[in-house]
Amino acid sequence: MKTPLTWFSLVVAISFLIGWFMTDGMRKGRRELWRAALASSAVLLAWGVWDWSAQAAIETPLLVYLYLGSIPLCVVAPLIARLSGRHASFRSQVALATLVAALLALPAPLLSMVLLI
Repeated sequence: MKTPLTWFSLVVAISFLIGWFMTDGMRKGRRELWRAALASSAVLLAWGVWDWSAQAAIETPLLVYLYLGSIPLCVVAPLIARLSGRHASFRSQVALATLVAALLALPAPLLSMVLLI
């Protein structure tokens, strides 16, 4: 990413879409939640592999994309399932899922710099 503001905007937008998609899946049942989590992770991983393979020189290691792709499946889906068990509202589930996904994804550029050293 060219600027930190671009990275931040992209992370928040994608985190919101993932949170919305997975929370909507939870409304249909736990099985749909896990399907939504797998789909979200697969899309992020596919985007990461595509972006990684298009780099002329390695700017972002593949491990960073694996980290980003694991966030929906490993963190956000269990969070939404737990909130659903506590009967949290749809808005609060989406907001908390977005916040957690964004906070976990924002350090990815730092992880990239550490892995390239």
